[in-house]
Amino acid sequence: MPTRLLVEGPDIESLLVRVRDEYGANARIISAERVRVGGFAGFFARQRYEVSVELDDAGQPPAPPPTAVPLTAVAWPRETPLTDAGAMPATVDALMALADANDSASLDLPPVPVTVSTQSDNFSAVLAGLRHRAGSVTADPVRAYQPPVLDYPPVAAADLDLRVPPESTSGAGAMYAGLRSLGLPEHLALTVAGPDRYAALVRTLRSLPPALPLPDRAGAVLVIVGPARAALPVAAELARSLSTDPGAVLLAAPDGPSDLGTARWITGPADAGRRAPALHGCDVPTVVVVDLPLDVSSARWARSIIDALGATSVWTLVDATDKTRDVAAQLRALGTVDALVVHATAATADPATVLELGLPIALLDGRAASPQAWAGLLLERLDGTP
Repeated sequence: MPTRLLVEGPDIESLLVRVRDEYGANARIISAERVRVGGFAGFFARQRYEVSVELDDAGQPPAPPPTAVPLTAVAWPRETPLTDAGAMPATVDALMALADANDSASLDLPPVPVTVSTQSDNFSAVLAGLRHRAGSVTADPVRAYQPPVLDYPPVAAADLDLRVPPESTSGAGAMYAGLRSLGLPEHLALTVAGPDRYAALVRTLRSLPPALPLPDRAGAVLVIVGPARAALPVAAELARSLSTDPGAVLLAAPDGPSDLGTARWITGPADAGRRAPALHGCDVPTVVVVDLPLDVSSARWARSIIDALGATSVWTLVDATDKTRDVAAQLRALGTVDALVVHATAATADPATVLELGLPIALLDGRAASPQAWAGLLLERLDGTP
């Protein structure tokens, strides 16, 4: 039984020469097809030719070349029946026409009475025709490369942000990545460098804006803004620091407190205005808590209380787990804020994001928010210590 093989290559002439050299006189060309391989969206595809060859059993070589595979093992791009009626025409023009026809559509080719043997005169005519076609092709002239003309002004190097984070494979790169994961702003993380991590962090964090000291003069009014439940313990500690009675801390809230006497409750802006002269006339500072949840609409009410009291200094309580964008919106609605009191850093994976707010931080989880305190917190997180 005859064996059919599929031989492929970049051009028909080389395929015909291979068939003749490798399979001899018993090889007959049955069909030819031009295929396109690869590319993207129909572009940049490579063009190749495939020739189907039939071998008689009598003259079949011991083993086919590795580049030729049995026709049944080939995944054809389309179903093309191979019949003796579709045997290869005797001229190169017919060969190319058949390849073009198979490439564009399925055509019924007129039967050709004789297949092409590699030892026949027809095969020689095919090669001659190919050489004639190849010799008639002239190459396009090669033009020298012309750089494109820019229709926009060049950008000066000084206008570009050329800061590049350190390579992550280095120790500095690992430090940078760790600090960024903890929320440290990029402009700060980029400047942390040196073999001593603690010293490097302290140097960097000294660039943060410092908080003003507690207003300890007589008649000063320190306002702590935040949710009452969290802000009242902070206010009590600050009152002790000011050598005043923690039990004298006032609370301004829309609703009356359940555990404070009415004498300590400021009901609204009008009440705050009535109390202000007496507070500023005291011989000790006064601490006032203004109850404010994380709500921009409530911030206007809190602002009216602050203005009516004539506050000497305004500190705002910030929960480290809150979204920085929401906190920033509330701070803008409040107006002037002198310092932040940050708490609940243990409950968040990125405690340093509060530094993006750009305001001085007075307290960090109940202690002074010094560069040393921040450096210790960040290093504990980097080293995996809770």
